[in-house]
Amino acid sequence: MVVSNRDTVIKSFSKLAGTVQGVALKDIYTRATGIPLSAPKLNAILKKSDPEWETKTNITSGIIEVYNSQPVKYLQQVHVAGKNAGKLLISTDYAVELLDGQSLQSYWCHNLSQIQE
Repeated sequence: MVVSNRDTVIKSFSKLAGTVQGVALKDIYTRATGIPLSAPKLNAILKKSDPEWETKTNITSGIIEVYNSQPVKYLQQVHVAGKNAGKLLISTDYAVELLDGQSLQSYWCHNLSQIQE
């Protein structure tokens, strides 16, 4: 599943034991086209950066670790009216957690072990 968040794509990778990682769209674009970010014809949106997300990006891989506490089963974007970044609802076998889509801080986490099927 892919969730777009401002200028970052967030994807749940099953091969990485259900972790959720993000990659900046500008990085995907430059790798796919070979056009450097300094190119004069490049769209201004692709040149835009977010300092908060830049500090979370691994310099070597360009990957942002969004969630890696437990293997993720479901990832959903929750739209918030009037905000660019929504929230991320992450479901695992053991818990459901709501993260802020911009800061990646947890709003709440509910343990599922006490819920009967």
